[in-house]
Amino acid sequence: MSFLFAGQDSTAVALSSLFCFIAANPSVQAKLVLELEEVLGDSENVEWRQLSKLKYLDWCIKETLRLVPPVPGIFKRAELDCAIVSQTGGKPYKIDKKTNLFLSFLPLHMDTQT
Repeated sequence: MSFLFAGQDSTAVALSSLFCFIAANPSVQAKLVLELEEVLGDSENVEWRQLSKLKYLDWCIKETLRLVPPVPGIFKRAELDCAIVSQTGGKPYKIDKKTNLFLSFLPLHMDTQT
């Protein structure tokens, strides 16, 4: 049961964030409204074939998920002794076997180099 509610909560957070970002950016809102009017026209119902044409809406959703990821990261455990080498050089960082690691997505999403 908690899995069901967790799915609803992350969807609600994503949609709330999307609406806040759109409301805070009038130019984005205007472009999105224009796309919706062009693709949907006067139709009362959205059809599956129309969804693939909503490219700007898709971009807005993906950007929202990049800025506010529903899952902040993942936990992993090193299966082997290993070392991570920085792209900038320097001494490798040693990771021992069975070390618990938390890999955060947010820094990756905010890094202009990736």
